[in-house]
Amino acid sequence: ELDALDDMQLAQVVEETTIFGRITPGQKERIIQALRRRHHYVAMIGDGVNDVLSLKQANLGIAMQSGSQATRGVADLVLLQDSFAALPPAVREGQRIRNGMQDILKLFLARVASVTLLLISIAFIGSFPFQPRQTSLLTLLTVGVPALALAYWARPGRVASESPLRALARFVLPVAVTTCLVAIGVYLAILIPASLSLPAPDNAYREGALPLAQTALTVFLVLCGLILLLFLEPPTRARPGKQGKYSNWWPSLLVLGLFICLLIVLAVPPLYVLFNLQPLNVIAYAIIMAAVLFWAVLLWLILHFHLFERVFQGSGVSDP
Repeated sequence: ELDALDDMQLAQVVEETTIFGRITPGQKERIIQALRRRHHYVAMIGDGVNDVLSLKQANLGIAMQSGSQATRGVADLVLLQDSFAALPPAVREGQRIRNGMQDILKLFLARVASVTLLLISIAFIGSFPFQPRQTSLLTLLTVGVPALALAYWARPGRVASESPLRALARFVLPVAVTTCLVAIGVYLAILIPASLSLPAPDNAYREGALPLAQTALTVFLVLCGLILLLFLEPPTRARPGKQGKYSNWWPSLLVLGLFICLLIVLAVPPLYVLFNLQPLNVIAYAIIMAAVLFWAVLLWLILHFHLFERVFQGSGVSDP
């Protein structure tokens, strides 16, 4: 029956069928090719010489230890003692590594894209948004420590069928755009009133309005980075493939710990001098907290309702 199907019909059949019996080596190859054309990641297990071509066609070729030398030679993995017991743990570990890398890339690329947009945008104002020591604090609290934690807390789970680049773009672009827009508002909300009320300093990068605006922007971005960690690792999450939810409060505790570290830096004079930060008044902190809350709600709405995808689809941009 499979030989009578063309490639399009076979692709539809393999999507709807899970078991095929008494198939020839050529039919195995066609099934693997049909699955790969549908962007499935295909693993093939074989032991005989007639499985060699199918193993080479698959993304992952698995051979039995008792199989032929040719089969073991082309396989990516060889099952010792012909035991399938190692496969489920290997799959879970692979999922854990992949999911951890995906979260780390989301965190890192979101920060890079946000800072890049800020640098370009604020350059038109005629100033620079950060000082080097401020970026060190920003990197440490929003990328350095969280990346290590995300790698450690990565969980196994079904990997999304969409391409990794598309999954990254669906997260990074909304984060970068919203962060940049709200951050510019915070920067100007501190810079403009301070410029009008403070005398012109001898060194604009150490005194006056610019250091205050840079400090406010740094604090805002650190807080956004901490909240972003909760977007990636929420306290409760649905169990993959199962009913109910599981809880993991360690990421939330990490966010709380990093927030306390930020408060210590802002409260201890030697520390905020070390990172070239300036003491801010209550009004400035109120502006920052309101902006962070607005950003978090806006980002949640965009991600939850897929607003970016709707905008691009409405403008005629479609998936390839």
